[in-house]
Amino acid sequence: MDTTTARITETTSHCAPIQPEWARIPDAIRFSGIGRSRLYQLIDEGKIRSVCLRERKKSRGIRLIHLPALDAYISSFEGNEKGQDNGNAKRNGRARQRHARS
Repeated sequence: MDTTTARITETTSHCAPIQPEWARIPDAIRFSGIGRSRLYQLIDEGKIRSVCLRERKKSRGIRLIHLPALDAYISSFEGNEKGQDNGNAKRNGRARQRHARS
């Protein structure tokens, strides 16, 4: 390894990875696991920030999702997993009862 390559390697090893602040819909889907329709629903409900980049008098544009807002929305459900009933226990209980009868 020559000295230039060694310096570049040394310099880049101290850099933090770049975290994008905005992402297109397909990238937000991959990032979150939330489907396209649900993402648009959350945008309409004001639960996730987004912007649409488009030229004047154009109907189409590029929809960008604010990743910190998406991450905050997902993180808001962390407490629901342990010990908190969010309605699923009753539904799951009824499903088990129906299954046990058949």
